[in-house]
Amino acid sequence: MELAKYLKRNYIIADGAMGTTLYKKGFSSKKPFATLNIENPGLILEIHTEFVEAGAELLVTNTFDANIFKLDPYVGFKEIKTVNKKGAELAKKVAGERKWAAGSIGPSGKTFSLLEDDEKEWFKESLFEQVEGLIEGGVDALLVETQIGTDEAQFILKTVEKCKKGIPVILSFTFTEGLRTPTGETVEEVIEATEEFSLLAVGANHGIGPLQFLELMPHFLERSSIPVSFMPNSGVPRYIDGTFVFPASSEHFARYAREFIKNGVKIVGGCCGTTPAYIKLLVTMLESKTGKSLHFLLIEEEETETQEVAEKKRVKNIVEEQIGTKSLVVVEVSPPRGTYVKKSIEWIEKIKEFGVDAVSILDSPMARVRMNPVAFSYLVTKRGLESIPHFALRDRSLTRIQSDLIAACALGLNNIFAISGDPPSLGDYPQSTAVYDITSSGLIKLIKLLNSGKDFAGNVYTNPTSFYVGAAINPSPPDLKKETAKIEEKIDAGADYFVTQPLFDSKTLLDFLDTTDLKNTPVVLNIFIPKSKKQFEYIAHEVPGIQVPQNILKLVEETKDWLPFLQDELIKVLQELKPLISGLYIAVPRGGIAYLRPFMEEIKGKKWGL
Repeated sequence: MELAKYLKRNYIIADGAMGTTLYKKGFSSKKPFATLNIENPGLILEIHTEFVEAGAELLVTNTFDANIFKLDPYVGFKEIKTVNKKGAELAKKVAGERKWAAGSIGPSGKTFSLLEDDEKEWFKESLFEQVEGLIEGGVDALLVETQIGTDEAQFILKTVEKCKKGIPVILSFTFTEGLRTPTGETVEEVIEATEEFSLLAVGANHGIGPLQFLELMPHFLERSSIPVSFMPNSGVPRYIDGTFVFPASSEHFARYAREFIKNGVKIVGGCCGTTPAYIKLLVTMLESKTGKSLHFLLIEEEETETQEVAEKKRVKNIVEEQIGTKSLVVVEVSPPRGTYVKKSIEWIEKIKEFGVDAVSILDSPMARVRMNPVAFSYLVTKRGLESIPHFALRDRSLTRIQSDLIAACALGLNNIFAISGDPPSLGDYPQSTAVYDITSSGLIKLIKLLNSGKDFAGNVYTNPTSFYVGAAINPSPPDLKKETAKIEEKIDAGADYFVTQPLFDSKTLLDFLDTTDLKNTPVVLNIFIPKSKKQFEYIAHEVPGIQVPQNILKLVEETKDWLPFLQDELIKVLQELKPLISGLYIAVPRGGIAYLRPFMEEIKGKKWGL
């Protein structure tokens, strides 16, 4: 029977978690489970059969992770359709004519709002392949599940609409214990945002357990004009010994699932942690009407005033002030390799006495282990000098990024320099894994969100951060079009100023500014003074993105007293660019106060002694 007609008069029992069942059978999630459709179809048939024997009427295909972002590099783009088609065929073979198969379509697995346009296009093309494979495999419906926000859900639904060929679509979001999606949206907001689409059902799965789903239930039933679908986890998981462990109480799950059905939820099944035993007990309770009824005492909470975000008076820190007067001088500093900080602090004290405005603290440059730049920046501020910690994405998940930024603000830091970070392959631990949950422009956007008093999920903070955010630009990029696009993204995200790559001539930046619209974003010139000829040659020949004019390179190589010569050349560069820049960023060898004097005199117009 057609699924839509059946739902008008009946409820449907869906199956449980394919992933959890595969875990229990010894399969790791390090490789997409969807690949098993091809590599071990007998196993997938076995699991579908176990759920049918338990009483499931709607089988969900093993294709949740069958998109290009999840399958790459295990499966080529041309095989996406094959993986999905096979997954649909396996589910439909077990379902037969008397039960139904729903083609699972999961989220991209990426932070959707931060995807590049070409990545979104790539994802869209893979969705076409996925949907076509599922339909050719014989599914009765498409299940767009575990959606974390309306932006991505709308993107997927619009793509599915173009190729669904009349197949009905079930849409399901995931919610947190606060009854919001991970991107901070309420049930009311997700229903409103997806009302324009023709859906068979809307609801929730994953994320939370049956008890929290009971709290979600009235929100969905009161506001949805179409059938509601619920597929909760068995409970909130815990991470133990490298594995997610879910609560094992099939009776708890079944009692609440039965309550969903009694109240009008039309499709009820399970997500993570729910095995065939859970579905079997639910069916048994429904058929025999056994099991204790659930009685709830609803207590209305007293209404409280909405907590307003505290107004934090915007106070310009010295970096912002000096950029405003086009006189900023920053010195780059590497934090110590270990816990011994005496020499580093002595260098900081010298910089402070010399009149530098701030120090810029590197974040494990070249992916080599050094003290955390936020912690070292705190030590710097204790000495009365402003700091600008670099903040690398390489080692931080989306959760860690936000917690570290909040901690930095609590420690009294006012500045962040947003960078991607050098890849681990360059550093001490090339076998380690980079994170890169978001891009550097995404980091800027996130910092500005925290400055407004909200986190990425929409949670409100009464004490927002107040960071002044810097970002990097490369005036001599290998691909100007790509670099320009990145700069536009950083400007749109809210970058307050830019720091160039180290420059050894003025023409590079002049040409770059002629072709690139920075939209009045201040530019800080980066000057690098090497500690030796060898380091200068390394910078000139082996570091991408830095161009050294051949005449300067040759003269440095040939000149015995090369350092004064190079300083003079860099002063000329500074003089030529001074009308266009808002400050100077200087990288000098530790202890090289003498290197700073000519640049300080040029920028500040003062005679700094030693």
